[in-house]
Parts: sequence; structure tokens; C-alpha cells
Amino acid sequence: MINQNKMKHILLLFATALILCIQSLAQNIGINDDGSTPNKSAMLDVKSNSKGLLIPRLTAAERLDIVNPATGLMAFQTDGTKGFYYYETTWKMVGSGNTETDPFFTANFDLTGSLTSDILKFDGTKYTCTRQDHQPKPSPTLSLRP
Repeated sequence: MINQNKMKHILLLFATALILCIQSLAQNIGINDDGSTPNKSAMLDVKSNSKGLLIPRLTAAERLDIVNPATGLMAFQTDGTKGFYYYETTWKMVGSGNTETDPFFTANFDLTGSLTSDILKFDGTKYTCTRQDHQPKPSPTLSLRP
């Protein structure tokens, strides 16, 4: 007959294994320093008030050597034209275009000649573009698509 101590050890081992199995079925992962629960809508929830996220750093050749990159794959290029790149049928530099498309209103905004410090505002009827020093600029070109 199994003694009581041996039975307790077996029960403890079984409970530990059960808990580990339940934990392995978690649907998302949280990396944080405050013990908070990850957001249910994210597979990976990274949270910090004092640290950032370090994206993989690659040379242009290393980035281009990636076989079958996933759509949305991101890397920071450390040589040539340095910056963040993402893959969407081809490699694209983040923020490299002068034209932004609004998918909700199917309108193209041509911001050629604007500076990164310019502010584009929509007041409900028209768009205005203002420089950071608050001097008015001509409204950007707005072309609606059918």
C-alpha cells in the first residue's frame, strides 16, 4: 500500500503538471515589468514605461537575403539608407512616400513640398495645412477617386 507522504508527492506532481499544461494553452503573451495581463486582442503585448522595443538590425544585404519574408515583417537597416523597412509584396521604407491614402474616404492627399512639422487639419468641410510656426499654407491637393 502507498504511504501518505508518497501519495502527497504524487498528487503534488500531478497538480504541477496540470497547471503547466493549462499555462501552455495561453492565447497570448505579455512582456512587462508590472505583472499586468496581456491585452486579449494581441498575440504579444509588450508594455514598459522605461524601455523600448528593439527591432532586428540588418544590413541591406541581410534584409534582402531573407527567403519568403512574411507580409508585415519589419527590420531596421543599418547601412545605406538607414531606417525601418517592412515587407508588403516588396520591401518598403516606413514613411518614405509623399502621398497618403485614406481608405475610408478613398481620397488621395498629395503632401509634396510639405515638411514633417506641417500640420494637416480637417474641420469637417475642408482641409488646411499649417506650418509649425502657424503660418497658413495653401491647402494640399485633394483628389477624390470614383
